Amino acid sequence: MRGKALFWDFDGTLILPNESFFTALSTALQKYGYEIASEKIRTLLHSACSWYKPEVSYEKMTGAKW
Repeated sequence: MRGKALFWDFDGTLILPNESFFTALSTALQKYGYEIASEKIRTLLHSACSWYKPEVSYEKMTGAKW
């Protein structure tokens, strides 16, 4: 039996890897009265979003890990 895999080119398909996530998160936080330093938001996004680290292998990141 063969395994199944899904490969999806997220970059440029649903998002452009620029400041769009940063701007959206910053705007949403401000709307609800939260002020978080820009660098903290960037740090969070760079640690949470895999497209910022394409050199890292994510082959074992499936299910709940992903």
